[in-house]
Amino acid sequence: MKKNNNETLTGSHNSCDYVKAIPEELPFGHNESSNVFGSIPVCSLNRRLKAIAATILTIFIVAGCASMHERDVASTRQDQVVFAVVGDMPYNANEEASLTWPNGEIVKAIRAVNPSVLVHYGDFKAGGGSCTDDLFEKSKRLIAGMIPNRTVYTPGDNDWTDCDRDSTEIRFDEMERLQFIRNIFFNNTGLEMTRDIPGLIRQEGQPENAMWRIKDLVMGTLHLVGTNNGRDEILLSDENQALDAVDIRDTLNEIWLQEMFESAESAKGLVMVFQADIYEENDVTQECSKENRTECDGHKRIRDAIEKMAFIYEKPVLVVHGDTNAYCFQHQSKEVANLWRLNGPGDFKVIDAAQVVFDPNDTSMPFKVYGLLDPKAPPAVCDYSR
Repeated sequence: MKKNNNETLTGSHNSCDYVKAIPEELPFGHNESSNVFGSIPVCSLNRRLKAIAATILTIFIVAGCASMHERDVASTRQDQVVFAVVGDMPYNANEEASLTWPNGEIVKAIRAVNPSVLVHYGDFKAGGGSCTDDLFEKSKRLIAGMIPNRTVYTPGDNDWTDCDRDSTEIRFDEMERLQFIRNIFFNNTGLEMTRDIPGLIRQEGQPENAMWRIKDLVMGTLHLVGTNNGRDEILLSDENQALDAVDIRDTLNEIWLQEMFESAESAKGLVMVFQADIYEENDVTQECSKENRTECDGHKRIRDAIEKMAFIYEKPVLVVHGDTNAYCFQHQSKEVANLWRLNGPGDFKVIDAAQVVFDPNDTSMPFKVYGLLDPKAPPAVCDYSR
């Protein structure tokens, strides 16, 4: 009867044969009966050989596992995407100095990380500052100089919609300022800011909306601003013309959002960046319409569209914005488990930039966020009362 594997290994466990360890040729004068080598049990020899073999095998297995682990770590790092975000600054001379190369503390920290791309999410000046040509040109040079040719900018409300405020020393027509921003940031030399970002494209009719891909991560910007997305406090521009422009911008944003999700189908994640805090509580909850263009929530349509598309998409989605000082990184929706948002640093409160690491292999937390000057992670709850 053929033995099973266990019997093969243990069948002779209680018996042991002996052999004389005698060389093939005995020395002169030596007889077999006086064997100085003695008798060695075969089973003992086999056990020793097996132990040696097992030790060698263990060494190879451990070495192989270590090598596999190293390859896995290397593969994980190779899959990761690291980018940086900054915005809602500079609001004063100290913040400007911190963002100015080569001595600025924040810009040095950004360059030390060497992110694939840096995104400035708007508001390059405080709300009370005058929107002069000189300030805009200076701001463009400062932002472009942080990570030359790999910096994306998306406008904030301080940068154009709020330029007509009574609180500013020199007031400007907001629609004229928007056109000036487009002229210096998104035409000719302004486009040099993004020259080294492979495959970056811009939306026709709204060039501040950009999209690009880094490895398996699609990234893009949307022109969403505070001041109820530009629907409130239209003080110098023709109100109807300004609201018409908002309606067009909303439509183009929704088209661009759809294109971002479609492009991300072949990727493993999506990041969108804009200035407005579309999640800040609003006393008015009604969606804007042709009949009601001002007494409404100017962000509701795009907020609902993001949540709906993210739910269908299922892969990780991160919204990055500024506008308010509730610095935080949190799961945004209980119903949409794959949607996160980062309310970035800035706005007088957290004077820093943030590093974001996307790891498609980490299914539980694909996005990780760290400050650059203060390397702690942001609060996990967006608390507007702090």
